Amino acid sequence: MLNEIEFKIVFLFVHHVDEPLKMKKHILITILFLFHLSFGWAAEAAAPVQDANGEVVLPKEIKELLSQVENDRTKDIKQSLMICYTALNIAKQKKYVVASYAVEHRIGRLFEDNNVMDSAKVHYQKALDNTIENKWYPYTSSLYIDIAIIYKREGNFSMAKEYYIKGLDLAKEIKDVGRQEFAYHGLGTLHDAMGEYEQAANYYWESVHLAEQRGFREGVVNTIQNLALTYTKLKNNKTALETIDKAYKLALEEKNTLLTSSVLFDYGKVLNATGDFDGALLKYQASLDSCRASNFKPLIARTLFYMADTYTAKGDFVTAQRYFEECSKYEGFIALKSSAELNNKLGDLYIRQQLWDKAREVLQKSFSIANAHNYKDLKKEVASDLANVYQHLSDYESAYRYMNIASQLQDTLYNEAQSKGITELQMKYDTEKADKQIQALKLKQTQTFLAFGLVFLMATIFISLFVIRLRGKNNQALQQKNIQIEDQNRLLVEKNAALEQFAYAAAHDLKEPLRNIGSFVSLIQRRYIAQLDQPANEYMTYITTAVKRMNDLLSGLLNFSELTAERANFENVELSEVLSIVKDNLRLSIDEKHAVIAYQENLPTVPMNQLHIIQILQNIIGNALKFVDGQPYIQIKAADKTDHVLLEITDNGIGMDKAYESKVFRLFHRLDKNRAYEGNGIGLTICKNIVDKYGGKIWYESEMGKGTHFFIYLPKAQMAVAA
Repeated sequence: MLNEIEFKIVFLFVHHVDEPLKMKKHILITILFLFHLSFGWAAEAAAPVQDANGEVVLPKEIKELLSQVENDRTKDIKQSLMICYTALNIAKQKKYVVASYAVEHRIGRLFEDNNVMDSAKVHYQKALDNTIENKWYPYTSSLYIDIAIIYKREGNFSMAKEYYIKGLDLAKEIKDVGRQEFAYHGLGTLHDAMGEYEQAANYYWESVHLAEQRGFREGVVNTIQNLALTYTKLKNNKTALETIDKAYKLALEEKNTLLTSSVLFDYGKVLNATGDFDGALLKYQASLDSCRASNFKPLIARTLFYMADTYTAKGDFVTAQRYFEECSKYEGFIALKSSAELNNKLGDLYIRQQLWDKAREVLQKSFSIANAHNYKDLKKEVASDLANVYQHLSDYESAYRYMNIASQLQDTLYNEAQSKGITELQMKYDTEKADKQIQALKLKQTQTFLAFGLVFLMATIFISLFVIRLRGKNNQALQQKNIQIEDQNRLLVEKNAALEQFAYAAAHDLKEPLRNIGSFVSLIQRRYIAQLDQPANEYMTYITTAVKRMNDLLSGLLNFSELTAERANFENVELSEVLSIVKDNLRLSIDEKHAVIAYQENLPTVPMNQLHIIQILQNIIGNALKFVDGQPYIQIKAADKTDHVLLEITDNGIGMDKAYESKVFRLFHRLDKNRAYEGNGIGLTICKNIVDKYGGKIWYESEMGKGTHFFIYLPKAQMAVAA
């Protein structure tokens, strides 16, 4: 079609040039060709020009300024923004249209990297307006995808999908296969984030096919990596392993060291998700060796982080700490949020070792980053840890301040989660609504059944309104009740957390005055023994015994309080290794009483955190060593069934009356407080608390004077669900 200028040329030429019509036609075609050629060159010159790496070619002064931002390892956003705004002013003053677009885009990326999403959207939108005005449609498509990523990170999945679709539709219109590939990849990540893993896999496959079509092998490998991780979320471990293995073989064919390192890293993540921690560590180590050979520090840091996390999951906290500390040396090469997470996890390990000053230092650093960049979920977690640390350092003012911050963030995150859920439901509703509209259009095309369709539609609406009205009151009452229940549950969680903190603080603070009482009583006995008569010395002995008893009770309460706050952590633990650790821990009692502990060979693995199963066996075996009148004999059996593991521990102790079965697992409960046996009534309570966390059961069979037979049932299905 002719544009307005071309139409005027044709009109003037036909009506005013004095030549035969055929000659006019030939001359006209020549003029229009030259017109198109010249204006086509002008339009092409105005569009962004790319270099061999696909980067927009910029004026030298602008390029040098933006290079300073790219090379800035200090992550000083203020300094980087000053440089960018300087470049933007130069571009506008000298009317560098392409440079203005490129700088606006770079400022948007800078804000996105620093989690300032609203400002990122503003500058992406300015860059987008620039590309639309100048009809640089490939860049318009890319910016739609950039804005979609922002909305996805904010949790606004409905808007994210809208912009991904805009980017995809425009890429299809201009037949840009590369940007279609990126849009499909983005839609895959979006549905992955929403938990719609099958839909995510479909989009990833579309991206893979387009990458293959344009011969972009690196894109094929990267998307297949994502596919493998998505299959792990679908619990399709076999397909996940096959897929990541395919990505690994393709990466080897490319002979790209960095790409191979990246695939090995994701291979480790897939194995980690399937519970193969040792296999995951081998892949991580191979990735790490490859990265070190090429000195690619960002991937070195990321791999060290995940290796430390895997060792933590295995219960090897010493090795985990070593890798986290090594990762800290590369902190300048990882994203800010990852840096905050690194210091948080390192702080948790220091807390386990009661290295309170070290824990405070790294957690304070983590909190500063999370606070500056508004990482709310991480900020809440770190604030809670800092409250715990300051409590142990007796800085109760700081402990209260951070506990209050954590509580406020809990409310904020709860409200945001509700809002996010509503947004997801709205998105699904809009999709369903669009499908229904398509169906309605198809029905309108069928003229024969139009009248019947209208009648049926009216009848349906009438019935629907009647049903809605009938159910409305009940639904409204039910919704109100659900809201009340949710509020009550939230308050209950907060109160339980406060009670746990109170129990911990009370037990911790009471131990100091108890130590003082015991010390002064011992001092009085030593210094004034000649002046005290026999009854006075006996009273002093009673006080010392009572102090020791109270100290044991408080230690038990501290252990119980810490355990209550922990979550179940599923892993396969070798029972024979656990028993060796327990025997070493109880070595003095075993040797003193010449105890015999017998157990079968080839004991199975147990689906439980190693520290938790150690606590259970140590408490039960410890009780068997305490509550016995002769030489202790303890037998341990384990049956590995299809859906569960059953542990049996039998002793020849004093036994327990079956009538007390409902009481023995209660806190501080002792069956016979007058008999001269050690114990504070907390051990079996701890055992039951741990077993309950894993969805299991604990019970016993016993006769007075004939020993006790404990049973511990641990379901494997619970482990699979949690994984």
